[in-house]
Amino acid sequence: MSCSTRAGIAAACLLSMVTGAVRAQCADGTPPPCDVPRRAAAARAQPPPPEQRARSFLILPFRNLTRSPEHEWLVEGSVAMLGDVLGQWQEISVVREGRLYPALRRHGLTPGGTPDEQAVRRVAEETGGWTVVSGDVLATGENVRIRARAYDAVTGRDVARAEELVGRDEDITAAFRRLGFSLSGPSDLVRRPDWMSARATTRSLDAYKAYLRGLVLYSNRTDVAAALDAFREAVALDSTFALAHALLAITYGAEVVLFDNPEAMAAFVNPQSEANRAIQRATALSAHLPPWERRLMQAISAVFRAQFTDARGALEDLFAAEPTDEVMGLLAVLEMYDPIMVTESGVERRRGSLNAAARLAKRMIYVNPARHDALAYLVRIYREAAGYWVGWSGGFRRELASLIDYAMSPADLLFVPVLRDSIEFVQVSPIDSLRLLPEDSVEAARARARTAARGWADQWVAAAPTDARTQSWVSHILELDGDLEAAFGALRAAEAVAGPLQRDRFRPRRMVLLGKLGRYSDAGALLDSVWADGRLATRQFSPLFPRDRFVALAWAVGLSLSKGQLERADSAYGLLELEISGSLKDYENLVAAAITGSLPRPGKHWWALSAAQLPAGLVLAGLDTLLQNIRQLAPGGFLARNMPYLLRGASRQAGAGDRSRLAATAIEAALALADAEREALALELAWFAVEVDPALGVRVADEPWYRARRPL
Repeated sequence: MSCSTRAGIAAACLLSMVTGAVRAQCADGTPPPCDVPRRAAAARAQPPPPEQRARSFLILPFRNLTRSPEHEWLVEGSVAMLGDVLGQWQEISVVREGRLYPALRRHGLTPGGTPDEQAVRRVAEETGGWTVVSGDVLATGENVRIRARAYDAVTGRDVARAEELVGRDEDITAAFRRLGFSLSGPSDLVRRPDWMSARATTRSLDAYKAYLRGLVLYSNRTDVAAALDAFREAVALDSTFALAHALLAITYGAEVVLFDNPEAMAAFVNPQSEANRAIQRATALSAHLPPWERRLMQAISAVFRAQFTDARGALEDLFAAEPTDEVMGLLAVLEMYDPIMVTESGVERRRGSLNAAARLAKRMIYVNPARHDALAYLVRIYREAAGYWVGWSGGFRRELASLIDYAMSPADLLFVPVLRDSIEFVQVSPIDSLRLLPEDSVEAARARARTAARGWADQWVAAAPTDARTQSWVSHILELDGDLEAAFGALRAAEAVAGPLQRDRFRPRRMVLLGKLGRYSDAGALLDSVWADGRLATRQFSPLFPRDRFVALAWAVGLSLSKGQLERADSAYGLLELEISGSLKDYENLVAAAITGSLPRPGKHWWALSAAQLPAGLVLAGLDTLLQNIRQLAPGGFLARNMPYLLRGASRQAGAGDRSRLAATAIEAALALADAEREALALELAWFAVEVDPALGVRVADEPWYRARRPL
């Protein structure tokens, strides 16, 4: 610590003691004690309730255990420094030096000596400082160890303990700031780094505690809903608390990054949403913050305004100045999502790097093992390379004006992540380079990514065994591995510890896993319930493709067809088209190809949409039911328009016997439609049937509607 720092604080302490001694005189100018009867009556007063005692502090001078002259100033300096930290909170009162030292003398206590608890109790009664802070300083070689204990003067029970180890050249005042925050915060909250504590930009202790609770829920438990409530509480208690406003906004982003929540994505891109109002408020308040925090607000604001270059510059500046795990987390998310293109050696690539994101997430865990969200980042990165995601990673050659513009605008290039020695973005549009890779090498790359994702997911489960979302993500990876029974078990474990809203969101996925396990009756019954509650049946805006919803809609088509519920099947098919229509011009053909498993492999469409593939037996059973009830099919509906694609896709995956039966049923359906004067669809079905089995041509050869437009 510098000489100027010690000298300055020592002078301040000396001045406070002198002025305190001047003030500590009786009204008639005589030395204390004064008005003994009045003080004795006060001493006999009943102590206040525990919640009031917890907010009134009596800081005793610390003991200099080594008696080194160099550190003797910390005996009284500890009172001044801790008093400044604790006294900043509006809800906390601290016995100031002017009352403290006279009271200590009156009760026979020497600054720096071993305190007698009965005497300290009497000092507490006299001064009203019921939470006593005592401590000691011990010089050990090149370091100074500072220990502090806060306890209740009435019960003697510990409220908090804290310890700091300070190097010779370090600022000892920063250590006392950290001690002060540790003593004033709830014991079940982890200690945050300086930018989350000493720079918390609020004088409300209740707001600060709510903010800390939100940080723990967000970073260490990934309980986003509870974290949002905590940050809302913090800004309600102190509307000028800039960091709480910022974290409220960031937590919405976590719902998107970690959990693919389409409602959170809608809020993230909506300029009138709570998330955007929060970041606007934080930015407005940032002018009054210190430079580091002001730069942080600028970085977060730039992300919300889709100014990725500005955000990257600000975060890299912050990282260079102070590489906290929080800044690493923000940079990791930016690396995952930054869509701006850069050119290296004549080759365009995305500026955002999943490899860089993974390195940052691993470093976050090294710096702060309690950061469960870093484990979630790693699972997400490798899960994406394993082919979990529905869609592609877009690249843009220029920055757009807003997040909604990125969501609604076609990307200049499309990529998919492939894990080789590292994760590479392979271009799939306008040139589908994935088609140039051997299918077995692509499958091997996805298998490596699944293994990596499973390893990080296992660590996440070990760290947070009661977190429903960790079990849910493990279920996803097990499903990708083909271990459906284990995937179903992990999902049920997630449902067992989930709250009501989470359990509701897991139901479509449970329906899918029941279907994949061949339990069609159970899956169909659950579909009836899921469809009735409206969550699956309602269009939800999201520039991303929420995989669970996409796959659940595909299964809703298959299960509804097999049960003869043609209207619901048609609605589900239409919603599937809506999910992908923003990115694909030929989406009608592709939905049918995805459901029937006839997408070319490997290729960009197979990579992005193959999760919607249904079992061949379910598809054939559904089409058979549909053809037998063809007159009930709404003219001009989604299924009617896509019947040729569905039939040909199913035929390519079916065996010879199933193809023949499908063709025979199709010719009967064609004749039924012709009788109903729906000749256009009748012709499509007849063409398919004759294409599969030319012998069926005799059934329609003489039909005018067929003969007039018979293919060559």
